Amino acid sequence: MEIKKLASGEGALLHDLSRAAFGSRSPWSEEELNTMLNQEHMKFYMASEEGISLGFIGCSHILDEVEIYMVGIKKNYRSQGYGSRLINLFLTHMWKKNMNRIYLEVRSLNQPALALYKKAGFLPIGYRKNYYKEPLDDAVIMAINRKELL
Repeated sequence: MEIKKLASGEGALLHDLSRAAFGSRSPWSEEELNTMLNQEHMKFYMASEEGISLGFIGCSHILDEVEIYMVGIKKNYRSQGYGSRLINLFLTHMWKKNMNRIYLEVRSLNQPALALYKKAGFLPIGYRKNYYKEPLDDAVIMAINRKELL
């Protein structure tokens, strides 16, 4: 598996990946994704293997910290280890860029995602009560620190 940074103007590709991962629950339009791709601090990375796109990660880089905003694996590639491989490749890429801390938030009821992030070394550092709507759910804020891994 490899990850590639998506360039400005690849909003259609990113939108297709989002729809393949989240279906009709995908909260972003192609226009919104294009806008995000054009923001200096926003970065999107596509995972692929043997020319087949598998998923993506969207994040922001600010100084030496990263916040992951979205992770998606196409539905037909889930439960095959691609999510773990994507997260691990992404972390390695960020550590090489001298990023020191990576954050994310996840629904408290999303047990597969919580397990994925914990397996990668993320730890819960906080909660946001009733943060998500439809369905109502708490957000678990998680982080991983490069220094703690060295």
